[in-house]
Amino acid sequence: MRSVKQRLAAFIPRFIGAGTVARFLSFVSVRIPVSQRNAHLAQNSIAWDQIWEKAMKGRYIEYQHTLFGIRLGKTTADRNACEVIATYNTMASLAAAEASWAKKPEKSLRYPWWDVTRRRTFPEMLWEFESLGLALAGYFGTAPGKIVKYLEKHGYETKTLTGKAITSENTLSLAGQFRAFVLMAYNDRENIMAQVHTLSITKEAYGFQVHNGNMEDRTFPVLYDAVCAVNQGKSKPIVLIGAGSNEQ
Repeated sequence: MRSVKQRLAAFIPRFIGAGTVARFLSFVSVRIPVSQRNAHLAQNSIAWDQIWEKAMKGRYIEYQHTLFGIRLGKTTADRNACEVIATYNTMASLAAAEASWAKKPEKSLRYPWWDVTRRRTFPEMLWEFESLGLALAGYFGTAPGKIVKYLEKHGYETKTLTGKAITSENTLSLAGQFRAFVLMAYNDRENIMAQVHTLSITKEAYGFQVHNGNMEDRTFPVLYDAVCAVNQGKSKPIVLIGAGSNEQ
């Protein structure tokens, strides 16, 4: 029989709708003042130059725990930047695809300063998300609606599945439309204290790959398998965002 503590910990993941959670995160989002954003950008640019090699594997940020010297809102990126990292990894996948089609260096045709060969984009992206607004000034990370707004601002089409709509059938359709995805999920469907994590899933030549989830060496034949495998299958998806362009 479950204890009272266990029942309380499971209440939000089990009974509060995913749409309600997403709207709550948007409701409590606040913009960081420009003076703080600029100070963070200066600090983060120096710190990123020193640690990016430890944080990245290939073109993707895989090791969030190394980002303790990076500021995002009221706390540090090792604690609260998983949504921004997921967006960065999504953009890295899309920029690489665009470069392949255009037969140009790996620089996005849509995003003038996006150049993953320089790896200078992450501090600027943090600045933009601080401008868009962070949930409880960063203590609760970033609302999924801000990710959608960011991607669409920079020319990408998106489609969002929420909660019970994240099914095998619907993710199969989503995977046919897009090549990169942002997944926000409860780490443990039975324990809100395990918190929420947001990851990127990219469509590679060899299958679907999850980034910044201690799963970078695994691939999955279909998107839904990747979604269900997060945190050894204990997670529960909240929002799944597909991102891409007409060419994809």
